Amino acid sequence: GDRVKGDVRILYKALGALFAERFEGWRMAVIVPDQGCEHALGMPAKRRLKIKHGGKWVYLLEL
Repeated sequence: GDRVKGDVRILYKALGALFAERFEGWRMAVIVPDQGCEHALGMPAKRRLKIKHGGKWVYLLEL
């Protein structure tokens, strides 16, 4: 994103690991700025919606 400096895929990879470890079986949704961050999550999306958020196109993922 614009507010986080550096490679945000590292953040999404850590989130994916946390979700897998602590929230297995839960339903959740995550907003990602691009498909690279979606891939970094390491979790398959059940649904993917492209939405406008803050004037930018992002993806809302149902995990």
